[in-house]
Amino acid sequence: MALDTTKKVTKISYNGVEFPLPEGSPYKITTAELPNTTIELSFGGSVVSTKTTDATTGGKVSFNVNDSGTYTIRALDSNNTELWTNTVTVSDNGEYIVKSGKALSSYTFAEWHTILQGGYFSIMFSLKDSFTYSQSGNILHNHKFFVEKITQVGGKEIVDFRMANKYSGGNYNIFPYIAWVTSSSASSWTSNYRSFGGYKYSAMRQRMMEIGEDVYSQATGILPDDYSGTLTTGIKFSDLKYTDTGLACSIYSYSSSADTLTLLNAPLTAAPSNTAIMLIKGYFKSVGQIDETTFNAGVYYTATTVSSATIYTKATTYTSGTTYYGLYEKLQEDGIFAGALKTSNFASYLVKFSDSASAGGTQTSMVSSFSDYADIPAVEEITGVNRNTTLMSGVSAQNIGAYNLAGEGTKKPSYDFSVQATGSDYWTRSAASNYNYTFCLIANSGGIYSYGVITTYGVRLGFRLQ
Repeated sequence: MALDTTKKVTKISYNGVEFPLPEGSPYKITTAELPNTTIELSFGGSVVSTKTTDATTGGKVSFNVNDSGTYTIRALDSNNTELWTNTVTVSDNGEYIVKSGKALSSYTFAEWHTILQGGYFSIMFSLKDSFTYSQSGNILHNHKFFVEKITQVGGKEIVDFRMANKYSGGNYNIFPYIAWVTSSSASSWTSNYRSFGGYKYSAMRQRMMEIGEDVYSQATGILPDDYSGTLTTGIKFSDLKYTDTGLACSIYSYSSSADTLTLLNAPLTAAPSNTAIMLIKGYFKSVGQIDETTFNAGVYYTATTVSSATIYTKATTYTSGTTYYGLYEKLQEDGIFAGALKTSNFASYLVKFSDSASAGGTQTSMVSSFSDYADIPAVEEITGVNRNTTLMSGVSAQNIGAYNLAGEGTKKPSYDFSVQATGSDYWTRSAASNYNYTFCLIANSGGIYSYGVITTYGVRLGFRLQ
């Protein structure tokens, strides 16, 4: 005998006591779409209900239904043209979310903005949904991005995207150096790269962040004006001039205990201590062999190798055939990723990340805060572990290379092994606390490793839209 599905249970009995069931329909089907979209619900081949989204903001619509089984949902535009169709099978009591039947890439960035402003991106799309960016001439062109996180803020939503694979190739591989500068020998001025200052002050972040922010390069043979020590080659503080502006260059001392940069006043009257980290704003770049007219119109430097280190000295006399260097205010390719984002066709919808990362070195607690349009993930955002985590095996996460600090971020829900292992050997923004010259990276195995800050690897760019 066939089951009579027209009869509804209105109460149940347990141990001789009858309990009424909650009133209302046992099933709810919810979907969402852009403004002025008709949502049609069918069951058993017949349309059972039709609703239209808000004409201005769009949004979600819900249908209360009583029968279990498979329902068909169609979205129709104002001309009654089908946009997409989807099905859902209801069985247990509760709400069923029906995603858009169109791919994420089928919507424009302006439509994403409308959806996010209406707070229903998470209804229409899912974590790991992806699109391939297309904009000829932009370095992001033809790269695939996936939904990393969706955040609800005051009735609206913000979506984070992450590059599905790492950047590779010479221009986009990054070594995240910070220089450790002492006065004991010529080589110590330049060659001992360290991770003090962490991601916040690193060359790695320099490639990511907004163009126009202050930039810092390794100090290279900088001498106090009244220096009387053993170094015979180097640039006096008063000789630091930008080739393009002619302005005096600023030198900063970095405090790893306070994670601050302090401007050192000119003239510098004493050699820095062996524990000082000195940074200059700008970088030295070869301008090749120039003519005497060009030389006389600017401020140029020559490079000398002293104790395996490159020391720059202000050139006072022109010599034909000499390779000269200029001091430039911004690091080479400063902000190339943020620059690509800001010239993208979704630039008007960008929001800055508010990120945290270790202040670097071997300290085990301090994290820095900063805000950028472009970012790379922290180890904990990918793997969920930090140096203080005890693994299921009972051993410390440090046994698997997790020397990253707690507080750099929490694990994002989109990451599983397949996602975190995509690409090979890419940097995170986490400095490793076991040494004072390493950053953490994720290998193609998904494992956590740390490498020196002069080692070159790719990055996985992220951006945020509202």
